[in-house]
Amino acid sequence: MRILQELDFAEERVLEGQSAPSGLVRVTVSPAFGRMFVVPRLLDFRNRFPDVVVEMDVSARHVDLIEEGIDVAVRIGRLSDSALIARHIGDMRMMTLASAGYLARHGTPQTLEELRTHRRIGYVYQGNIVEWEFEREGRHIAVDGGGAFRTNDAEHVRAAVLAGLGIGHHASWLFTDVLASGEVSQVLEPYAPPPLPIAAVTAAGRRMPSRVRHFIDFLAAICADEPELKIEGS
Repeated sequence: MRILQELDFAEERVLEGQSAPSGLVRVTVSPAFGRMFVVPRLLDFRNRFPDVVVEMDVSARHVDLIEEGIDVAVRIGRLSDSALIARHIGDMRMMTLASAGYLARHGTPQTLEELRTHRRIGYVYQGNIVEWEFEREGRHIAVDGGGAFRTNDAEHVRAAVLAGLGIGHHASWLFTDVLASGEVSQVLEPYAPPPLPIAAVTAAGRRMPSRVRHFIDFLAAICADEPELKIEGS
């Protein structure tokens, strides 16, 4: 049976190579990543593959790819699920930041001990407050991410930082424009952690149609073109 199945897959791959990709690709991405990076470039993908339909599940939750019929997910961070196949497509740099107004009122923390005395804007994922991870001289250090305000949405973290509610710790790409304008400043730069990998993830044991392979290539190209997403050292 397995040999017959492999022959069927081989025949399908030959047929796919003779025709343009078509059909539905179901992808799940976080709201901020989808809005800022994927949707603005979708016309490029559409022009190249006009017969492929993209359905985007926009959610910060951890989606079960098999149960929910998702072809590809964009995941950030270290993966622990062995039932997934991951392609490293980019890196996300974490940054600790605060508004100019907040720093003028409360001062700039110089150490992690000082950070613990400041108001912190927490990020909630899967019902848990995410710890802030730092690194100093090769040593990993975690700080409680709870604080004066918590949210499960990255763009609300950005809004809270800009409103001066406290210090935030999130993806650098959320703040590129306001860092350039001086509205927000990075703090604790010597403690910045290594970047987190961005992966395009599919379920293991499934045949991958060409339309899905092309969409993963499209996601990789997006990351390669964005300075804040490209793989470090590439």
